[in-house]
Amino acid sequence: EEFISVYFPHDSWGDRQGNYTQDIRHSGDGEISWDIEVASRSTNEQVSLTWTIPNELGDEYEVTLTDPESGMTIDMRSQSGYNYNAPGRYIDH
Repeated sequence: EEFISVYFPHDSWGDRQGNYTQDIRHSGDGEISWDIEVASRSTNEQVSLTWTIPNELGDEYEVTLTDPESGMTIDMRSQSGYNYNAPGRYIDH
């Protein structure tokens, strides 16, 4: 069966470590980043991620997505999606 799974991995959260479907943390006064992982078992190598930035998030925040494989960083306010080729691997859960 094919699937794509997007999650926030938190291996350093002690007793609460694991993969989460939501990660809502207060940023405080500084910078905060969220690491996401995309796992798939698919015959289709093209993956499309889409998002919506809520209006409540003030303009003072910079919202970017960085692809660690390509090194590409995009402004998530000016683009609402990102396409990439998934590696030719299958991940079992």
